[in-house]
Amino acid sequence: MPLIADNLLNGISILNKSIRLFTEKCISGIQADSNRCLQNLERTAALITAAVPIIGYAAASELVKTMLRENISARDALIAAKFVSSDEFETVFSIEKIIRPG
Repeated sequence: MPLIADNLLNGISILNKSIRLFTEKCISGIQADSNRCLQNLERTAALITAAVPIIGYAAASELVKTMLRENISARDALIAAKFVSSDEFETVFSIEKIIRPG
């Protein structure tokens, strides 16, 4: 039992030191690029799932394929397919509404 406790305390100590070192060397000073995050969010195929009730599963599936094939955002795919206008996209697919919990 003392050997197990000793090894456990040693492991906790090593983990504690490694977390502090990782924080100091890798995490400190990192800042999110909000523009890049927004671009990634608009280009995710998961955003199309919000359109499924409006356009149906089959159309949503085709839009995702188009997005991936042409390397365009969900906004561009929905507008190009004439499912929504630019203003409607802003209203229905508001990023703030989608990422807000609850």
